[in-house]
Amino acid sequence: MHDNAAITKEINETRETLLAILSTMNQAGGGSADGMDKIATDLADSILEDIPEPFDTRSAEQQYPIMYNESMNTVLTQELERYNGLINCIKKSLRDMKKAIKGEILMSENVEHAMISMCDGQIPAMWIGAGFNSLRPLGSYIKDVKIRLAFFDEWIEKGIPQVFWINKFFFTHGFLTGAL
Repeated sequence: MHDNAAITKEINETRETLLAILSTMNQAGGGSADGMDKIATDLADSILEDIPEPFDTRSAEQQYPIMYNESMNTVLTQELERYNGLINCIKKSLRDMKKAIKGEILMSENVEHAMISMCDGQIPAMWIGAGFNSLRPLGSYIKDVKIRLAFFDEWIEKGIPQVFWINKFFFTHGFLTGAL
């Protein structure tokens, strides 16, 4: 096996082992469901406070109209739509989780998995499905999302940036083809 392939295999095996340990820790006796509910509610409140409202894409499209000579305007509006999908997914799942904990709605399987992931410090799978891939723990992921959103918010407020953080884009291929 090539050295890089062996390293990737070892990293994946280590990650899977640690995830298995984390999943069994959560289900071990001694704790109470109320404790997990409190942790999940506190995390949800904190994240809901940190994540801003979705971008106003209509306003951005008016400010940066899609034109042949301004291809980066297309990139901006497409990225805003993608981030709006992520923002909406995060906010909806957290609100649903809080309602389910209170008993106001039935807790779905997806929301339960999200709650368990969050209590384990992991990114819920539904967020990864709606967003970008990340191997970060939950706290670092939320900080990264905030930085990404601030980048696009600054673009809207101050105009096209002089320097682009390519890793802040969902679809970097669209950025590269749009910039040419």
